[in-house]
Amino acid sequence: MEAESLRTMLHSWIFLNNPNRSGNFCVGILNNQVSLARSLLQYYAGPFQRHQISTLSNLNRFIVSLPLCSAVAELFPLIGSINPDYISHAYWEDNYELESFVFWLKNLPSAPTVLNNVIELWEDYAYMLANNKMHWWRANPSVKRIVWPSPELLYILISMGFLRCRLWELPTRLDSTWTDLRTTLCSLRPQLAGDEHIIPVHQPHAAPPWAARDLALHLIRKMVKNHTDTEGGINPVASQHAVRLYSSHSFFSILEEAYTQSQSGFGGHISLLVRLSPPCPVLYRELWSIPPSEIWSSQSCGDALIHHTSKWLESFPDSTTELITSWQQAVPDPKLLRTNTLNPAPIFIEENWSYRVGRYNDMIARLPLPDSLKFRL
Repeated sequence: MEAESLRTMLHSWIFLNNPNRSGNFCVGILNNQVSLARSLLQYYAGPFQRHQISTLSNLNRFIVSLPLCSAVAELFPLIGSINPDYISHAYWEDNYELESFVFWLKNLPSAPTVLNNVIELWEDYAYMLANNKMHWWRANPSVKRIVWPSPELLYILISMGFLRCRLWELPTRLDSTWTDLRTTLCSLRPQLAGDEHIIPVHQPHAAPPWAARDLALHLIRKMVKNHTDTEGGINPVASQHAVRLYSSHSFFSILEEAYTQSQSGFGGHISLLVRLSPPCPVLYRELWSIPPSEIWSSQSCGDALIHHTSKWLESFPDSTTELITSWQQAVPDPKLLRTNTLNPAPIFIEENWSYRVGRYNDMIARLPLPDSLKFRL
């Protein structure tokens, strides 16, 4: 059967590569190749759709294989218009291939102005993905330390380094745009001036614990809004994050599954951010606004919120257990509630907490950022 399939493919290729036989459909004609590349690039400039991710890297390899000519040069603006959602998904596993494509762009002869803009854009994409994957975090003594990053940069660093968000999750999670993310994150890129790297300096705005508090408030309000907009999950299409999650992962068979996972993920991240936060009555009040059904969207969500919020409440002058008790009483199935102190779950939760803090602190140590941005264990 395999031999028959191979023969069929070989005959198809011979046919398509022969202009006398395939005519306008001949794959060996440069104009046809450029036309195909143009059509695919126009597609990838559109809205993100799952199941169409891996083809982008194949497309870029195909473009690299084309001989440089005026027809190929017309593709440069389209290369610059590719939806960053596709780029962040396609090159997540293989950042080296993305860097190779950037290298090809940079080494094209007589690069026109439009190509220079495309090169800068794709260099930024490569930098952002390398940042997200920690490939480039190496100490550099020639880099001047930033006095303090902007709040927006702190939100991104905490999301990536501590919450372990992937790059494509940030726009919907932070209610940001790819342009804003690129501008903020790439502000860390050194600008050459003589033999030194000069990093932009920002005035102090907010300490990391307060940035964590702000992120926690942001996610709580998103979680509550999702619950309201979807009528408690009945209409999950009203949740932008659930729709995005469903579009990004093929293992969700229905949108309702993505909504449950989305809300559970928000709850887990909220619990981690709450524990990082200083005592704050506003945050305490907002935690009460989370519907019990969302607290227990999954067992892990409820367990994490109870565990980390209990730790956070210990930092209050007058600690109270009223909030925790209300969450415990709201558990849909009492068997889900882990009350046995010998249960290993809290140990795993603490190990995960320590790992995340250590990972974030290591990121700060390797980036051109001050050690004061680290979190204490």
